Amino acid sequence: MNTASMDKGLPQALLFTLCLVSAPPLLAGQLVTEIGYEYEDAAADTEITTVPLQLTYYTDVWSYAIELSWLSVSGDATVIPDSRGGIVNAQGQTVNAPGNTPGNTTAITNSVTRSGMGDTRLSLARAFFPERDDGVFYEVTATVKLPTANEDKFLGTGETDYSVKLAMSIERDRWSPGLELGYQWTGDRPDTDFNDVVFASVGTGYRIDRHSSMGFGFDFRQATVDGADDYASIGVNYSTDILQRSRLGFGVDTGLTDNSPDAAFGVSLSTEF
Repeated sequence: MNTASMDKGLPQALLFTLCLVSAPPLLAGQLVTEIGYEYEDAAADTEITTVPLQLTYYTDVWSYAIELSWLSVSGDATVIPDSRGGIVNAQGQTVNAPGNTPGNTTAITNSVTRSGMGDTRLSLARAFFPERDDGVFYEVTATVKLPTANEDKFLGTGETDYSVKLAMSIERDRWSPGLELGYQWTGDRPDTDFNDVVFASVGTGYRIDRHSSMGFGFDFRQATVDGADDYASIGVNYSTDILQRSRLGFGVDTGLTDNSPDAAFGVSLSTEF
């Protein structure tokens, strides 16, 4: 990592360290595991498959999470999958059109399949529960992305990212509308300066019955490189209890910009211990 990137990430690293130090010690709580399968038909004739595994430990108002993933990318050999569906090549250029990079009309023909471990994400969250049933629920989350993906295979940028997010939701009968606002400090590659970005989500859940629910949402994130379209997508999901402590979920998304997947779907299984 170059000196500019180190200077850029130092305040965020100190902030995240402060959050960890200020968090209380682990108490008796609940462990939730979630494993999934995600597929994206991305730009530049690139297909991205992800198998994420997340472990979350809840105790009182705090929660601690770690997310690991396995990636498979089929397409241009220099395309780096981004965390929210956008893709950039090794030179930091966002690939907006199938087979082309910005300002280049030469078709990409070097198509290969690469696979391996993805980046690791560590999160710490603090929940603020409403005093009344009709009050607003808040949650603040700090996340650090560790560059564990193979940089030589272009499965990651090889840099550390930091983010902070505020989530708000409220329950109204069967509906639970919500809003998320966040900011990411993006680590720079030695040859590429990535932008720090704002991201947001808005949507609502709908409780069908005691055991199943649906959700509808819109996701947005600024592009990490100049001259690229922002990420934007809409999606719908469904989840249902299948066992006493397990829940099965399905989701479908479609992109609204050239820097978003044409289509994406996923399935997940979460279990409480």
